[in-house]
Amino acid sequence: MLQAFGWTIFLKAGAVIAFAWMALLTAIGLPESLFSRANASLTLTVATLVVLGAKWGLWRWLWRWIPALNRWVYPDLNGTWRGTLASNWPVIERMAKAAKGEAETYDPFSADGHTRLTEVPMTLRIEASWFKIHVRMETDSQYSNSRALTVTPVRGENGDPHKLCYVFENETRDPVSTDSSYHKGTAWLSITNGDTATVLDGQVWTERNWRKGLNTAGLLRVERVSADPDAAVLAKAPENHHPSRT
Repeated sequence: MLQAFGWTIFLKAGAVIAFAWMALLTAIGLPESLFSRANASLTLTVATLVVLGAKWGLWRWLWRWIPALNRWVYPDLNGTWRGTLASNWPVIERMAKAAKGEAETYDPFSADGHTRLTEVPMTLRIEASWFKIHVRMETDSQYSNSRALTVTPVRGENGDPHKLCYVFENETRDPVSTDSSYHKGTAWLSITNGDTATVLDGQVWTERNWRKGLNTAGLLRVERVSADPDAAVLAKAPENHHPSRT
């Protein structure tokens, strides 16, 4: 989560901790030489930062003890999240069938051009420390696997919610004819800390089969169901929809 503040603050915090350890070691007179004392303070500073900032670190206990830190600083996103990805594949499919004469003419700009999105049940697993955030995405159909390549926490300003942005890669071992075996995508999600649950909600875009104009987009909404990123979830039975657009 340090990305949300910048490394300048991290280095300043490290300097303050190092000074504190140096002052303490000087006060007790150990080690005797100044060089050894400086090395010891550096080692203790690194250990302190790890203990405080690791995904199992003391910061998570502090966040649970003072929940307002999720708003003031940045939320603890560790856990298993369940929800749906609403894909625009039905819109693309409807236009393709209309172009081939397999369905009535379709104009997405007309008043009746609204097409219902396909909702795909999914699980998001997040492991976060102060140094790095990992995101894994799983659909109930298990048609493909996705993992985040880069994850960027964005602090909200002027009353705006905190956000989470990540770029992911998706691998599909046995794609259908309208799909590709590999593609990348991006998610831009707002974080809402409610009275009973924390929700990630936003948009997703992919480059999936973009040369054919079949790249998809959609709305992702998930709610945290467990603080454990590896928690077991009860997956819904796969729906009878086109598997390539998950």
